This record gives sequence, C-alpha cells and structure tokens, in this order.
Amino acid sequence: MSDRYEPNDLKLLITGKTGSGKSSLANVLFKERVFKAGCQLTSVTKQCQRYSKIIKGNRLIVIDTPGFFDTNNDVDIDAEMAKCIELSIPGPHVILNVVCIGRFTEEDFNAIKFFTDKFGNNVNKHCLLVLTRFDDYKRDNTTTDFDFKNFISGLPPKFQSLLRNTFEDRYIPFDNTLSGSSSDDQVSQLMQKVNNIIANNNGNCYTNEDFKKAEIAMKKQIEDENEKKRCEKEAEIKRMCRIETENIRKSIQQEHDETLKRTEMKYQQKFHQQIEEHEKDMKNLKTKIEHEKNSAQKEIGGNNNPLSPGEIFRGVVSVVQLANNTYSLYQTFGNGHNGNRIFNEHATSSDLSAPESSQINVNSETMDLPSDKSIIAARPFQLPFTNDEIIKLQIEQMMKQTNK
Repeated sequence: MSDRYEPNDLKLLITGKTGSGKSSLANVLFKERVFKAGCQLTSVTKQCQRYSKIIKGNRLIVIDTPGFFDTNNDVDIDAEMAKCIELSIPGPHVILNVVCIGRFTEEDFNAIKFFTDKFGNNVNKHCLLVLTRFDDYKRDNTTTDFDFKNFISGLPPKFQSLLRNTFEDRYIPFDNTLSGSSSDDQVSQLMQKVNNIIANNNGNCYTNEDFKKAEIAMKKQIEDENEKKRCEKEAEIKRMCRIETENIRKSIQQEHDETLKRTEMKYQQKFHQQIEEHEKDMKNLKTKIEHEKNSAQKEIGGNNNPLSPGEIFRGVVSVVQLANNTYSLYQTFGNGHNGNRIFNEHATSSDLSAPESSQINVNSETMDLPSDKSIIAARPFQLPFTNDEIIKLQIEQMMKQTNK
C-alpha cells in the first residue's frame, strides 16, 4: 500500500463511541473483514488504523478510530485525533459519525458534541451521520423506510438541536446485516451522500491545519472556562469565609452577652440577699441594744444590791465587744463609710451616751472611769474600739480594784 496520495483518492474517517459499529461499517465498505469488529463494551480498536482498496478505479482510504470518548484523558484524545488526520494527509474528505439508531443515548450526544467541540464548527460540513443497526429499527417499527424528522422529533430538545445544527440533511440509515445486491445498493447510497458532501466543499478536505486551529480555539475556550470556574470558586470561598466569620462573631457576641447577663443576675441576687441580711441584722441589733440598755438601767437604778467592780467591768467589756461586732458587721454589709453612718444614726437614736461626769455612782460607791478620754468618756459609741484600748481599759480597772 503506497503512502502517496492521488488526487482521486477518497479518504473517509470513521468515528463513534465503542460498540456503535464503526469497524463493521468499514468491513461492509470493503466487502471483506479488514478491521476487527466486536460487540464488547471495551473498544476493540485500540488506535487509529488505516486501510485502502481500489474500488471502481479509485482508491478508497478508510481510517478506523478507537473509542475516543471512552477516556477522560484529553492528551490521549488530542494525540490520537491528530494521528488519524495525519494518516489521511492532507486530511479526510468526509467524517462518518456512527451512532446506533435504536438507542440514541446521552453518551451518543456527548460523543458527537465532544467531537465537534474538538474539531471546531468547520468540521460540520464534512460530517455524515451514519445510523447503524437499521435492521433493529426496521424490525421494531415494522417498516423499511426511515423518517429522520420523525426520528429526531422523539428525542430530547438538546439532541434535536445538536443533530440539526451538526448534520442538517447529511444522514443515512445503515444495515450491517445486508448482503449481496442489497448491501451493494446500500453502499452506493452512502457513497452518493459522500460525493455530495465533497462536491459542496469543492473537493476540499478537512486538513490538519483546520484541526490545529480548532485545537487552539478549543484550548482557549477551556482556559476561559477554567478561569471563569476559578473566579467563581474564589468568590464562593470568600462568600463562605464572610458567612463563617459573621457566624463566629455572632456566636462570640451572644456568648459574651449571656455571660454578662448571668454575672449581673448573680451579683444582683447577692446584693439583694446582703441587703435583706443587713436589714435583718439591723433589726436584731437594735432589739439587742434596747434590751441591753433596759437591763443595764434596771440593774443600775433598780437593784438594791451593789454591783461589784468586776461585774461593772464585765458589763463594759460586753458592751465594747458588742460595739466592735456591730462595726465589723456594718463594715461588711454597709461598705465601710455607709456602715459607720448607719451605726452612728442608730447609736444616736438609742440614747446610749456616756454620763457627763467622769464617775459612775454605784450604790454610794464611786468608780472612776479611765482618764484616757479616747476610750469611753470622750467618744461614747464611736467605733471601733481597738484591741489596745480594750486592754488598757482592763488594766486600769484591775488596778483600781487592787487599790480598793
């Protein structure tokens, strides 16, 4: 087989998905088994194959392709497509897109669209849609005629649009099971369609330059789509980050507000509790002071039995201790200065003032008070009494008792 191409050579490129009947179609054209065919789900043809034969004085060259659309590797697809075109240098006159007529599926749609996207819109005018398994169609529809318009009308809208835009009236049903004169008539009809396409293109074939231009345009389109997707993804990531940041901010603010509210409630409860305890203690203290006052007055003024100096001393110490305890209580619940103010008010209202003289007459006995005015005589119930003052008071009383 010569690699030289003559002007009258007819070059056909057969494409389609695995199992569509590409190799069987080529064998029918040559009336012999030149390509291995099968019904497997995996492609029998692994790479582009070329075969040529002289038919009616002209050489027919057919390039059979693998299932381009069975792989997701764009590099492999591009390389194999370029190789297929090179096998038909300067390029094929007609490209036969093979589809099973009885089961036009989403895969068939994607295969045709992918092919036209890869080769560019210029390839459409070189394409012929070959609908194989026409024998199944005739058997299922009990007819020997094929109505293309009726066929595509039953397809989804996007299928109809693709077939009309890509092939227009360039289609033919094909029965691979025919033999003899029926097969010859069918091949003649197909070749007539092929010749019409060649004539409409002024004998020009689809060249490798066309494929390269389409490849550049396709790569540009892919880059634009990838850039668009990248920008959309970046915008979506930023949007999600803003949403997440706002959610975190709201969560922190809510937690802060709840914590602050709990803290305020806690201190309010504690404050009210202290106020209640303060008021209760004030009432108890007032009652106790009144009681002690009344008891002291009764014992001093109404009791015929004289009080001993020790008893008087213990009474004074008891009053001093009570005063100190009272001051500590108001220092805690009355916040210092307020406690002194409140106590002073109660102390003033209770008439617990020291006698004007510096002596106490107890049943005709005179007991001198300490000469230090800061202890009792000069500061009646001005709190607090310090420990030193209490000790000093005790020592003076003991000395007075000893002298007597």
